[in-house]
Amino acid sequence: MDENRISGTARNVGGKVEEGLGHVTGDLKTQAQGKLDQAAGAAQDLYGQTADAARDTAATFDKWLRSTIETQPYSARRSRHRLAAWQVAPAALRTN
Repeated sequence: MDENRISGTARNVGGKVEEGLGHVTGDLKTQAQGKLDQAAGAAQDLYGQTADAARDTAATFDKWLRSTIETQPYSARRSRHRLAAWQVAPAALRTN
């Protein structure tokens, strides 16, 4: 879990407490600051969720790529061989 999710949630909860305190005391400035802290906390939590999702996607892609390379090594070698042959071939023979 990304630390931004934890910090964002804590800031959001703190903002709710601050807003409630402002409501009880009748202090509009404290209420407004509480709402701002809630919004900032929610944004920070969302950023953390996005970072987690990106990390999970990268790990899944890495797993897939490693599995593909391990289970289909011939196709990878064959592609390298074709590339090497193309690089060695005289320029007049190249069609690409």
